[in-house]
Amino acid sequence: MQELDRVHTGASVYTSTSVAHWRNYVCYLGNFNIVIFQLDPFKHHATLTAPCDLTNKSGTKESSGLVSMSVSQTGQLAVVTRQGNLFIYTLQQPETAVYSMSFDFDQKNNKGVTDRQSSGVQIQLLYFHPTRANILFAFEESEKNLYILNTLNNKVFTIPQKSLINSILIQNDNLFLGSALEGELVSISNMDALINRLEQALSAQQVDIQKLPVNKKGDKQLELDAPIDRDTIFTTAYLQWLNINFSTVYSLSSDPLSQISQQFISSWYGGYLTVYDNEANKPRMIGSRRIPIAKCSCFVHNNPGMIAVGLTTGLIVFVNISSVIKQAKKYIDNKGINERIINMMGQDDFFTSEEILEQVQVTHQGQVIVMKSASLLTTAGVLKTYIYGIASNGTFFVYDFNAKSIIYKTQANHTESIFQFLPHPSFSNMFASVSADATVKVWKDGIDSFQLDQQFGQSGYQRFYSQSSNNYIQKNIQHQGMIDTQSILGPLLSGAWDPRKDSCLMMVGSFKGNVAVVDIWRSQVHASYSPHSQRVCDIAWTTYPKCIACSVGADGIGRIYGFEQPLHLDSDTFKLSENYIEFCQNTCKLIGCSFSSHEPLLAIACEDGYVRVYDLRLFTQNKDQIRSYYLKNNLQHNHIAPIQIGKFAVSDSPLFKVVFHPKMKNVIGVTCDSGEVKVYRFEYDGASNFKVQCAATLQGHKANARPIVFSPEIPYICISGSWDGSVIVWNWISQETLYQFQLDSDVYGIGIHPQRPFELVISSRDLSIRKLFLKDLSAKCCVQTILKPICQVVSDLSESQNLTSDQVKKAFSTNNKKICNELKNGLAKVIQTPSYKAMKDQKSKYMLQLCGDYSSDALAQLDDQNVLQNVAKIAQIFYPQESGAQQVLQMLDYMQNYQFDTFGKLNPDDDLSMIEHRCSNGIALTARSLAQLANNLGCHYIRSMTRSNSECMKVGSEFTKQKIGFYQFSRKLPNSKADAYKYQFITGITLLAACGNYTGVKEALIWAGCQESIFYENLPCSVKYDEEGLSSRLKLSENIPQAIRRLIEAVGIYQLTQDSSCCREVVDLLKHQDMHSIAKLLAYQIRDEDLIRSVSFDHAIMLLQQKQPIKASLELISSHQIKQATTALALSGESLLSALCSIFSPEDSSSLGLFGAAELSYKNELEPSLLLKLARGAGAVGASLQFQPRYFGFEYAQKHFKYMTKYLEVFKEQKGEESEDLSLLFDLQPDRFFQKATTLIEPAKLLFHMERLGGSSLAQRYQAANTYLLDLINSYVKKRLQVSTKPDKALDLFALYNLLRHKTIQTNNTSYEGAFLSNYTGGLAAFNQRLYNTSAFMLSQAEKIQDKFGVCQFIKDVKLRKLLAVYGYSKQDSAKEKILKVDEKFNFEQFWANQEEPDEEESENQKIFAAVGPQILRSVFTPFDLKCQPGLLLCPVYMDLE
Repeated sequence: MQELDRVHTGASVYTSTSVAHWRNYVCYLGNFNIVIFQLDPFKHHATLTAPCDLTNKSGTKESSGLVSMSVSQTGQLAVVTRQGNLFIYTLQQPETAVYSMSFDFDQKNNKGVTDRQSSGVQIQLLYFHPTRANILFAFEESEKNLYILNTLNNKVFTIPQKSLINSILIQNDNLFLGSALEGELVSISNMDALINRLEQALSAQQVDIQKLPVNKKGDKQLELDAPIDRDTIFTTAYLQWLNINFSTVYSLSSDPLSQISQQFISSWYGGYLTVYDNEANKPRMIGSRRIPIAKCSCFVHNNPGMIAVGLTTGLIVFVNISSVIKQAKKYIDNKGINERIINMMGQDDFFTSEEILEQVQVTHQGQVIVMKSASLLTTAGVLKTYIYGIASNGTFFVYDFNAKSIIYKTQANHTESIFQFLPHPSFSNMFASVSADATVKVWKDGIDSFQLDQQFGQSGYQRFYSQSSNNYIQKNIQHQGMIDTQSILGPLLSGAWDPRKDSCLMMVGSFKGNVAVVDIWRSQVHASYSPHSQRVCDIAWTTYPKCIACSVGADGIGRIYGFEQPLHLDSDTFKLSENYIEFCQNTCKLIGCSFSSHEPLLAIACEDGYVRVYDLRLFTQNKDQIRSYYLKNNLQHNHIAPIQIGKFAVSDSPLFKVVFHPKMKNVIGVTCDSGEVKVYRFEYDGASNFKVQCAATLQGHKANARPIVFSPEIPYICISGSWDGSVIVWNWISQETLYQFQLDSDVYGIGIHPQRPFELVISSRDLSIRKLFLKDLSAKCCVQTILKPICQVVSDLSESQNLTSDQVKKAFSTNNKKICNELKNGLAKVIQTPSYKAMKDQKSKYMLQLCGDYSSDALAQLDDQNVLQNVAKIAQIFYPQESGAQQVLQMLDYMQNYQFDTFGKLNPDDDLSMIEHRCSNGIALTARSLAQLANNLGCHYIRSMTRSNSECMKVGSEFTKQKIGFYQFSRKLPNSKADAYKYQFITGITLLAACGNYTGVKEALIWAGCQESIFYENLPCSVKYDEEGLSSRLKLSENIPQAIRRLIEAVGIYQLTQDSSCCREVVDLLKHQDMHSIAKLLAYQIRDEDLIRSVSFDHAIMLLQQKQPIKASLELISSHQIKQATTALALSGESLLSALCSIFSPEDSSSLGLFGAAELSYKNELEPSLLLKLARGAGAVGASLQFQPRYFGFEYAQKHFKYMTKYLEVFKEQKGEESEDLSLLFDLQPDRFFQKATTLIEPAKLLFHMERLGGSSLAQRYQAANTYLLDLINSYVKKRLQVSTKPDKALDLFALYNLLRHKTIQTNNTSYEGAFLSNYTGGLAAFNQRLYNTSAFMLSQAEKIQDKFGVCQFIKDVKLRKLLAVYGYSKQDSAKEKILKVDEKFNFEQFWANQEEPDEEESENQKIFAAVGPQILRSVFTPFDLKCQPGLLLCPVYMDLE
């Protein structure tokens, strides 16, 4: 299984220390997790789950949650729990705590604290000393004590405080404490002396606490200009709103250039910014300014005098510190944010457009409340500055200040456990998550990742400070349209979608027992029912036999809810909130429930280990029939009720989930607290005869088994999750584990959609949402349904060893009816009605059988006209819908069948562009179609604002009707109207300018009042600037980013002078800011095909780095770079797609994917040599990419697979042939030695050595013969290395180990030696290819093996070679210094002068190799994994890439 996407926990702890960084790492704090990212290259590093420090009422251990964290200068990560327990981890490896202690000095929590809401100790802040990593500050709220902890000697100083502390800062010898609610900022001096005493374990001395002025008058309390009804302070327990009348210090930030400046800035409630100078440790205020919408601030690293200010609108503005120190002219009339801001601003200062140096919108749905700056020297030697922080909606963001782009932003995920993940029954890309934070979130599985689409409810509650009564009042109110579900329903535990078509209703149940039907899209409670007395454990909803729902609770009560008919027999009408009956009242808890989609049955899983089954046939009958049944059976009911037809014992432990099979009407699955997963078959005659039989007992989970789902396509597969963190894919027929995915925390929910049968969505205790892809299983299906029919066609072709390109092209033309029929027949064979007996008779645990509606629909769509379109329709069954696999094949077909003039004249209704969009789904487009669609969207956006009717604003009718989106332009606007207008305007003028529609740009700029950027004054214009209109109120002209201004200027200059140099400079700027689609449009405008190709290639490299190889190949195909596309696919593990591209476009593509596809076929019992026939001549595999020496060519590849498939047959016949002694051939050149050694792996000759070496079993003899071959290769390689270790010589040596691929050997010193020599020579060869990253990775592995096992000690330069490779890709002085430490006399200039510069094609290949990553590319240079066993493949294949 492969993880495709992950949504991390929402940021939910809002203090000034909720985010932190150290070197290359940045992290943020959630209720139960700390999520750590690596900045360069940006990727998720680790998620630290809160330690279990609380014993709950049931006696089990759980976490009380996290409240604060801090990171030291040495990379120590300190976290404190709600129970006051401190844990310190290493940020780089946060698996185990290296230090722990408790701040509960009086043992208050030992007195029966059993829930995480109550604690006797309330540590709210942690703060490491900036220069002394062993000194940690902590503020305890209940006693108002500031603790200073020395972690080396466990000594603690206590400094009592008079007020609550919200922020901490140390600068020089001063400790600054910002108060909460008191309007105070205090300074404690002589901190060094105090800490010295602490380190020497001396008693504390009296400290001098000085109150700093916080306004111009110097009063200790900050004066507010007017009473404020309420504002938001985010505390640590939940999202809580607390109204205050006095000010709180939100943030403190010091100037990182401390040797030049001693300044620091504080941000206060009410928007006050105050700047202090701490020169000579004597702080004094030097300036202040009120920006009512300011929330936090920080100095920007590497930019002297610059500060970043976070606003309540989700915007960050960058200004000079002088804008705060020296009050600028009041700028009253700035209304450029939105109407809500205008009302807040009043007559106060806001930054003028001249003062704002830059700005970035980091979120549209919340306030920027915590923000910090970091700097890092990247591996490319660039000094970068980052701004990172969190917003009030739970979003964590990282902004690259150099590139002017947000490189990462989390979704506003849940802040408490996610118990269920429910696919929408009608929309295949919609999933709902039900959480204990009292919200339901609807996620859209988009092109790039999960996107939060809707949210029902809000977490927490609001408290208003009443000035008259001087106390707090709690209210249930709506916030931004979301109801307060925390108060109305409580923490949610279960839910079920309304199964009726396109419904937006869901039934939810809570821990408090509340049950309600809610409208997710409108955020309304549709119906609220009388609650259960205890938690609602599960909910199910069905339309068969009628539209009814079921809830089961820990109170032992089961309910049925009716939606189409009254459930009470004495009424003809019903009120929805009262139309339910209680049909089951047990003394044990009812945990799970499920309806059958085949028969009117309901199953309930119970705590006593039984499953109870009910018949629902009465719900289909009229009242007379129901009363007659009750009379006949002596039942005293006045309502329609389920009839219990039986129960069966499953386990001695409590049960959890019960589900019916979606495609087999008599199969039911159950999970147990014992960890077992059981599958039962039952028979029911519709009357009273109910029989059940256990079909499978699946054992593999080590803790409570929780969710279970059956595959909607493959009938013998079920998937289950457990509290041990495992997700297991079972063949329940053969009772075998097919695949297993291990998480670091408990698995709570699993969702699978019938139209996404190979994708799983997992929710876990670490509050993350993961999308997993059953990649291995998908690959097996693709081999049988796509590759097998193709191989059948190949087997009917020429008997020659290698087919020519012309033969392949003719045989695999896209309109070949024979291939179409083979594909259709191949898919039809595997689509069968599921039969338990037939599947039981199958002996393969990986048998292929499909039974879902999705595969049947795909089969019905196949025709006999277009091969590639048919392959694409089959591929969409097995690939993730958003992967782009289907689009790759459709685009390849489009490029082959449609001829067009790249720079021909376009019109708004261009048919080819619409066809291409349907093929690619807008993921990637040729520059021609991109220009047509972009101009349409730009005109659509601008025309809807300016109401222009000019010809330049004409929009195609088809474009308007279909609401087409492409690249990042999804046609979905921000929710805030002001933000939506700004986005629409800026996007519109950007697209129009990039497309060359300068008349449209002129109209937009004049309408926005931005005439100074206009060329061509004589162009006609049908709009005017309206001083009282929308553009004036929003100040749209001031929101145009600098890069877009430069774009408009460059286009104006080009159209006026035909000089494209400015446009080329802007293309480079746009690429640097990851605006590749705009850069591609601009390159198209100046009609430079090479530049278009370059932009597409750079965009593809970026996608490869983001692990999106299929989308990268789509971008390359769109610019006719098919060879690079197939190379990228092959090296990224998508060898099936790469092979298909090679087959159907043999003249333009790389054949490397064919070898990977052959390996894929071999592993799935399909003859691999048939695919290899399609390669274009000897040496086509590998040699064209300069991977392998010439002697390792296509001919050997065919031999290799031929031998592998013949071994078992020859071994059975016992016909061995004696081979020559290779130990006599050590003086041969590597190519001759390889040819001789190849004879040793011929099945008959290998059998001879097996019998000669002996062994107790066939497997042992096989391993012994392979070990003998490895020992010969090792001896030969060592002899050659003792002569020379030059990289060009190693190129001939590493390929010898290809003889060991796919083989098993004995684990001994020979295998360790082989793994070392293979990694070492492969690393040298990679270095010679200038693949420095891969070389460094492989040599690092060689160094580890040599150190651990002591092999090949005569090779002394492993570390030096590794460091040279590190320097090769990083060019950092630190690597250079390490090299000189190893070899003081090393001559850098001479060494690098000998490195040849690559040509253009080689350079492109190297960029692809580097983007793919060293761990993957390593498989080309060595077959050995880290366990010192062969196993990796010559080319990564679809099923092996992780």
